[in-house]
Amino acid sequence: MKSTPSRLSEKDYLTGQGVVEEPHSFDVEVVAVEGGKRHVWRYASPEGRTRITADAAKAGGIEIETVGPATIGEARELYGTVQLATTARSEIRGQFPGRIVLPVTKQVGDTVKRGQLLARIESSESLQVYPVYSTVSGVVAERNGNPGDVTFDRALYVITIAAARLGQYLPDGNAEAGTALVRASVPNRGGRLRPGMALPVAA
Repeated sequence: MKSTPSRLSEKDYLTGQGVVEEPHSFDVEVVAVEGGKRHVWRYASPEGRTRITADAAKAGGIEIETVGPATIGEARELYGTVQLATTARSEIRGQFPGRIVLPVTKQVGDTVKRGQLLARIESSESLQVYPVYSTVSGVVAERNGNPGDVTFDRALYVITIAAARLGQYLPDGNAEAGTALVRASVPNRGGRLRPGMALPVAA
């Protein structure tokens, strides 16, 4: 910090060209050249300092590290709800309206494979019985028919593709609440994540 000479009431003094922000806790070194002579003053200004023992620092979680180049950021743990992407859901319907006949082979939560027989339906028009096969491999999320029911155009089964990526939505927000709703695509290898589960996320 450089200083310039000033005069007040016939007394000479130096005025600094910078501002020292609070807190004033630092080591001071003053170097002045006057009449060809160099003068140096050094002193400590330990305002607002405190000392803690090593045990107190350890108990308080305080660690001392060597400073170096680094990217500084803040991570927070948030919780979200697992939702299926639109591409991870398949509705299985009968080709023609009719009455469901035995067997109805799968229950909610059962795993199915593509091409597996799910039910047989007796057509209301031809009275012929035709099979209904799963068009995808996944887990039964909904079963909307039992033997004797008439299917009409409703989905007989809803299959969720367990290994599909979850999410695939655009970011959203709530201006009134001042919050942001973020939907992210999450890999689901092995199908361990299920819709409705709470999932911790570091952001």
